Amino acid sequence: MVRRILIAAVLLLGGLAAYAQVDSLAMEKALDLLSEYVVALDPESPEKKSQEVDYIIETCTDPALRQAVAQMLYDHYVTSNVMGDEEVAIHMYDRWFSTHEIEMGWDGALLNAAFFAEYNRRSLMGMKAPEVTLQDRYGQTVLFPDLDGETRAVLFFYDVDCYKCRIEMGKLVEYLPTLEIPLDFYAVYTGFKGDMWDYFIDSEWDVNSANVRMHHLWDPQMTSDFQQAYGITETPRMFLLGKDGTIIGRRLNTEALRQLLDLSVLEEELYKKSPIGSKVPRMRVPGIMVKGDKVKEGNYCLRSADYLMFYSPTCAHCQEEISHCTGYPGKKLLIDMDSMGEKDIDKLYKLLDTFDLSSLPHIISLKKGRVTGKYLTFIE
Repeated sequence: MVRRILIAAVLLLGGLAAYAQVDSLAMEKALDLLSEYVVALDPESPEKKSQEVDYIIETCTDPALRQAVAQMLYDHYVTSNVMGDEEVAIHMYDRWFSTHEIEMGWDGALLNAAFFAEYNRRSLMGMKAPEVTLQDRYGQTVLFPDLDGETRAVLFFYDVDCYKCRIEMGKLVEYLPTLEIPLDFYAVYTGFKGDMWDYFIDSEWDVNSANVRMHHLWDPQMTSDFQQAYGITETPRMFLLGKDGTIIGRRLNTEALRQLLDLSVLEEELYKKSPIGSKVPRMRVPGIMVKGDKVKEGNYCLRSADYLMFYSPTCAHCQEEISHCTGYPGKKLLIDMDSMGEKDIDKLYKLLDTFDLSSLPHIISLKKGRVTGKYLTFIE
């Protein structure tokens, strides 16, 4: 469905480019198709979205059409509520607008785009959280964030005079004591009123939890550059960091934080399944064994393969992986999870207990029956 929308949009854009003057109704139809397409792209990664955006823009050879399409796409991604979409907007600024290959549509737009890019490019999803030096309420210098590799962390930037901040704080104060996992919570005051901030800590940040360590920090001299490091142009702003300091959530509210923490804990538990070095069960399953150009169906022991690929025949990503697997050396055992669920529910549950099959395809490499790699791909 997504690809059909793109093909229709590209054909229409290509047809428009053949005319000396682009018809406004046809232009509107093309932009409507593109709007439908970018919404359909929401589940994709920022890297994939950036590639698709470049492809669409390159399709437009007419300068006016290219400018209109690029502006529409940029406006979508710079205002999107989908976490990670800001990376696509920054990519567009770097690739198309800052180089003046495409001009932005109104005076001041390029300056705004440059400001957005510079204030967000250091704290994107998947990046390590920038380290800055702040002060605690007692005037001691503190490295922020200072992680031990054992706990996740929340970074919450707020102002005592911010009404939205106080609403969000009320929700956080209610939610944080319910956590059953260790968490470092950094509450960073972005203002200058030290006395009011000190009073605020005692009166408003009442988080009584054995699992949450509260850190109250600020930058009274405004020398740390935390605003640009984390894109703090307004408050509140909230980030979630993984145990290694990687940003796994940004622009969060309390409900989104709760969902991400639940998901993060679940993913950690799933990742623990079939750890590197462990032996897979000595069980036989129906599957397709692929070795070079030879393909044979049968019942095979899991330990007999060099790669295990769990897949669904209705999954486009699975089919793409299968189409590339013949180029890999060794024996690949392809296991249809849909068929397994219909024919042998006991074996299905055994596989689900052993492997992280929350997302398909899932590819594992083996050596003498022991796991040597997980979450692999055959696509180079």
